[in-house]
Amino acid sequence: MATRTATSLDDEFLPLLKKISVLLVWLIVILITLSRFGINTNGLIAALGVSSLAIALAAQDTISNIIAGFLIIVDRPYRINDTIKLPSGEKVKVLEIGLRRSKFMSEDKAIIIVPNLELSKSKIVNYTYGKETTE
Repeated sequence: MATRTATSLDDEFLPLLKKISVLLVWLIVILITLSRFGINTNGLIAALGVSSLAIALAAQDTISNIIAGFLIIVDRPYRINDTIKLPSGEKVKVLEIGLRRSKFMSEDKAIIIVPNLELSKSKIVNYTYGKETTE
């Protein structure tokens, strides 16, 4: 399904969504099966809840960058091949917009990788927004 659409948004999210869905289905099946055999699953459910909270706290920056990346992809303040000015003042060309980080090429051909959270919190000047790119 993802290959039939023109956007890359679903190409990135559908495999991730599929993996999470499969994991959740297996977890629910295992819990139901254990409870059918008379095994008390309350402790296991509590442990899963605590461990998911610990993982969420440990991955807080990563989760924030992914959410910011998703919002950048949806809002499209800049697109691939646009020329923008980063919060650090560098004028760069957009190479890639990822879920966690975006990649840019500076005027001296250096690759600059910036976390999406930093980009979403700052003012970005887009010099080519609204113009049609020829590439």
